[in-house]
Amino acid sequence: MAIARLARGTRPAHNGPALSGLREAPDRTAFVGRQAELARLRAGLDRAFEKRGSLFLLGGEPGIGKTRLAGEIAGEAEERGAAVHWGRASQAEGAPAFWPWLQILRSVLQNIGGAEFVRVSQGDLPLILQAFPDLRHHFPDAAVAAPEEASRFRTYDAIARFLLGTAGVRPTVLILDDLHWADAASLILLRQVADAIARSRLMAIVTYRDLELEPEHPLKARFADTHSISLAGLDDAEAAVLLRDISTFKPAADVVQRLQTQTAGNPLFLKEIARGFRDDTGEPRSRHVPDPAGAIPTGIASILSRRILTLPDDCREVLACAAAAGSDVDIDLVSAAAGTTRAHLLDLLDDAVSARVLTRRGRGFAFAHGLFRDTVNAGLPTARRAELHRLLAVALEKRRPRGTAQMAHHFVEAASADDSLREKALDYSMRAGRDAFAELAYEESARHFDVALTFADSLEPLGEAELLLNVARSRYMAGDPGGAISAAVEASRIGEELHDSELLARAALVAPEVGGPGLTSAIKSLCDAALRRPSDDVSLKLRLLSQLTVVLMQMPEPGADEEAQQHSLEAMRLAKAAHDPELVFAAIHARQMARSGPDGVGERLELASRALKLGQKTGRVAFIHWGPQLAGRRARPARPRRRG
Repeated sequence: MAIARLARGTRPAHNGPALSGLREAPDRTAFVGRQAELARLRAGLDRAFEKRGSLFLLGGEPGIGKTRLAGEIAGEAEERGAAVHWGRASQAEGAPAFWPWLQILRSVLQNIGGAEFVRVSQGDLPLILQAFPDLRHHFPDAAVAAPEEASRFRTYDAIARFLLGTAGVRPTVLILDDLHWADAASLILLRQVADAIARSRLMAIVTYRDLELEPEHPLKARFADTHSISLAGLDDAEAAVLLRDISTFKPAADVVQRLQTQTAGNPLFLKEIARGFRDDTGEPRSRHVPDPAGAIPTGIASILSRRILTLPDDCREVLACAAAAGSDVDIDLVSAAAGTTRAHLLDLLDDAVSARVLTRRGRGFAFAHGLFRDTVNAGLPTARRAELHRLLAVALEKRRPRGTAQMAHHFVEAASADDSLREKALDYSMRAGRDAFAELAYEESARHFDVALTFADSLEPLGEAELLLNVARSRYMAGDPGGAISAAVEASRIGEELHDSELLARAALVAPEVGGPGLTSAIKSLCDAALRRPSDDVSLKLRLLSQLTVVLMQMPEPGADEEAQQHSLEAMRLAKAAHDPELVFAAIHARQMARSGPDGVGERLELASRALKLGQKTGRVAFIHWGPQLAGRRARPARPRRRG
């Protein structure tokens, strides 16, 4: 396949700085303080140039200057010839899985071009596109990843190796902003990248609000070994420099101290107060302000609200619509939802930029800070907010975007005030769950399906059972076997009521290879219920027998061994007529488990040989790896038998 034909519609690489379009217009205020923190980041950048990459976490409260600090080191990296790519997690709950990573890969693609993107991926492009289908239109001839290849670990490893490969060509800095809003799948991928970064020319910087995270949040629990920088407020001298830069007057020491008491040295809050000292012409209100601290409203929300309230009514209306949509302003979407022309909307957005409520980001607009969006949202009555979500959902539906997560979010929010939209909320939540599952974002899939369950009262019993099975599968793949089995039990109950043997079997097979306190007995009950109403589908029966065998071998109850022997023999008998290698291997595995005692060594060797041959014939690496394990499994101590 010709690379030029594979990479259609992408721009070639250029020699200019590699900077994602996500970066907003530079902050013109002075960069104050942070010299120790900046020195640590510079040292990290030096190491990256020496193939000793690292990950930095920048934590702190909203407005403390995390993004500004990241932007400073990004500028220095560009001056030294490094590529810089930004990705931001979104405040909008409808953001798709892997959103910050998708932005980074888009930026990489824009910078290096499609042909180079294919070359660096080294055959892993199908796996990368599995997680990022939005990129597929750039590579219309790319192969689709085979199901047995597209495991989450292999896919994430492919993405990590790709990013390291781009850094091998040119030192690279990745900035993942506001990751306290990131989905779970994005954080798992971050861990994969972090584990591989040490011998590369890749430097990654993560910013997050540390006070908003629970102790068990992945950014705290899984990244304890990372370079961590916690930003505090500016000291009095630094605050005075910042105030003087913005307001052009030199505040007295006692005024600075009172402002510091109000703001705790938070740069954003200080800037908002300082800008309040200026009149509409941009000139200082007075060269000798006697006590500006006396005019400070209580709380930053009041300061931000005052700024927003100075805007015209129609500008505040479109800001409300934009805030309901997310942090970044989708001009076409907001124009359609607000019922205004694009030209008029742009004029209103310019007004908001002049008031510093919005900022320019690339060729578009975004809220200057998440706190501005929070303030706009907080000022909306519940019914008005739901109506805005309805308008956005309808506009999105007409546009028919590729992603479903955004539409699901808006219809769910709108349905809170309009029962007629519950069916749409259910439909799009289920679609979003299926899409996230296909992209290997299992946590997001489970979340969407869980939301769908809250609207499931309109479903027929069979439809509810199908939804429960989707919930169970996504929870299982997300590492929540207990939650998976709980949903499977509910699906099995419906199967009993409907006398549906296939549904009973599918519920029992949701969580293979799972055991442990409370889980093993639950799975056995599911299997027993399914086998009481055996399905005509031989493959389902074979899988049930194999599943039950494995479960029985984990149970200490007397008679479990004998029952496992019988079920495993029946599975092997059915496997003789099976053409699906997965079914054949399931029977082999079950029989191996049943023959794990000292008297089963010879049979286990024969089973291992069959597994190896099956793996070689089909190319299934998992079968080949299992062969030696089948042969070498230690004999399990015999259980005490119940006497006569």
